[in-house]
Amino acid sequence: MGWLSKAKAIANAIKKHGPKAWDAIKKGAGSVYKSAKAAWDKGFWSFVWWLVEHTSTLGLIYDALQRAGLL
Repeated sequence: MGWLSKAKAIANAIKKHGPKAWDAIKKGAGSVYKSAKAAWDKGFWSFVWWLVEHTSTLGLIYDALQRAGLL
């Protein structure tokens, strides 16, 4: 799966599951939780831009959401 597909899946999971998704990210990808959440709180497009700037962390976030059964 490419980074763009992962980014879309992450954004969709957060939109669909809200706090459950953020809890999974905090638990499984805690090192990026604060900056990702801050970008999300600024708005969807800020979060999309954050994902583009942090493509190296997509796998970490994606795996955390997948382990939680949210993807």
